[in-house]
This record gives sequence, structure tokens and C-alpha cells, in this order.
Amino acid sequence: MDSPPALLPARDVSAGSRLLTLVGIVVVIAGLYLGRQVLIPFALAVVPAFLLAPIVGLLEKCHFARIPSVLSVLVLSLVLMTAVGWGVTNQLMAILDHLADYRTNIHDKIAAFRAPSNGGLGKATATVNDLSRELSAASETAEDKKIGRNAGKQPIAAQVAAPPRDAAEYLRDVAGPLTGILETSGIVVIFTLFILMKREDLRNRLLRLAGTTA
Repeated sequence: MDSPPALLPARDVSAGSRLLTLVGIVVVIAGLYLGRQVLIPFALAVVPAFLLAPIVGLLEKCHFARIPSVLSVLVLSLVLMTAVGWGVTNQLMAILDHLADYRTNIHDKIAAFRAPSNGGLGKATATVNDLSRELSAASETAEDKKIGRNAGKQPIAAQVAAPPRDAAEYLRDVAGPLTGILETSGIVVIFTLFILMKREDLRNRLLRLAGTTA
């Protein structure tokens, strides 16, 4: 008669479960890191798809097909976002144009809070400023004399000047950061279109996945 299998100690079972948990966490983190180029745009696309789904459903209730409803809502959303971005840009440009006026007003406000020059604090500040200027002048004079004595001994430092840049290089520098933003935005729009087109199918799959996991 065979003897029953020996049971593993509870300490070994807990150590094995902890190791499996650690390996699973590492695998999940590595997958998220390697797939961030796709997962981040997908996560960003969930929000506009959730906000636009009721509008698409309303158009479908008005006897519009799924594809025209989704395309119409996406086009209107992009136009609205472009208009808002254009307005914000114009406001920022207006602020930059009046930045000099704002600087003058801020300078006047700061000057109004300063202590009067005829008071004790004003006299002390003036004395400290005069001493600082005298010390700076003395150090500059000593440095000039030292440079004059060593002028014939020290070699002249050569400076390497960068060649002038053409318009193509400037355009490449400006378009470089915008390329990644436009690429991410395009992927987000594609994911949003896909989610709106297949939202019932995706919802059912998520519910089945949650039920299986539970």
C-alpha cells in the first residue's frame, strides 16, 4: 500500500507564492514599460470615447448609421478642439505682446513697497551698496593689473565658432518635438474611432473577462 505524499511545509509554500507574485509584478511592469507607446494612447483614447459615446448613441437614435455618426462626432470634436486651441494661443500671444506693460506695472508696485531712502534702513542699504561697489572696483582694478602683467606670457585662447545653420536645420529642430505629439494624437484618434465603433463588443468582452477573473 502506497504511503500518502508528503506535504510541503507552510514556510516553503509561502516562499513560493511570494516568488511567483514578485515574478508576476516584474513581468507586468516590463510589459507596461515596453508597451507604453501603445498603452498610453489607448488610455488617453478611453476618456474621449467615454465622453463622445452618448452623442454617438443620440445620432444613432435619430436613424443615423454607426460609421457616419462616429465620423461626424469625431470631426466636430476635432474642429472644436482646434478652435479652442487657436483661441488660447491668441490669448497667450496677446499676453506676450503686453508683457512689457505688465513688467512696468510690476516694477512700479515693487518700487512703491520699498523703504524710503531717508530712513535708517535706506541709509544702511545705501552704505552697503557703496561698499559693494568700491570692493568690486578694487577687485576689477587688481585683476586688470594682473592680466596686464601676464599678457605677454599667456597664449591667446582660440574659440571654435559653429557654422551658420540653414533653414532646413531650424525646421528640423522645430518639427522634431511636434512629430511625437502629432504621432500620439493620431494614435489616440484611431483608438477613439475603434472604441466608438466597437463599444458594445468591448464592453461585453470586459464583462466576460471580469467574470472569469472573479
